[in-house]
Amino acid sequence: MAIQYYADQDVKGNITLGGNLIFDTGGNALITTSGGDLTLQTSTDDIFLIAQDDISLAVNGGDVGVYISGGGGTSLRYNNSQKLITTSGGVALDDGLYIPNYIYHNGNTGTYIGYPSTNRFTIATGSGTRADFTNAGFSLGDYQTN
Repeated sequence: MAIQYYADQDVKGNITLGGNLIFDTGGNALITTSGGDLTLQTSTDDIFLIAQDDISLAVNGGDVGVYISGGGGTSLRYNNSQKLITTSGGVALDDGLYIPNYIYHNGNTGTYIGYPSTNRFTIATGSGTRADFTNAGFSLGDYQTN
């Protein structure tokens, strides 16, 4: 059975489909809400977004936050500017890696590399400093001058 409408139709309540919802528009299709959030939810399994080419997840009227290329690369963006991208060789950072304080070994806060203060870079294991770089020079061990 086919239901065809050629003008705007308002439907109040739920619509339950026993099959697929197909948009045969010959061009672009749009699912939108006139107010509030639009939620895609499943209570039984996964949600898949499958496209012939690219997928973009955008906010604020078009700022792309996640871009998945049909060629295989994926990028994370900030204010629509690419920051991290996957490539055939691994992961690339476009603007460098910004570390506010430390990078810790998984589950071990005493083993880290980081920036404990301005103009200082430290490598520590077992809560002891093993290498310390400052604007005054370089030292090995627990702040020993070498």
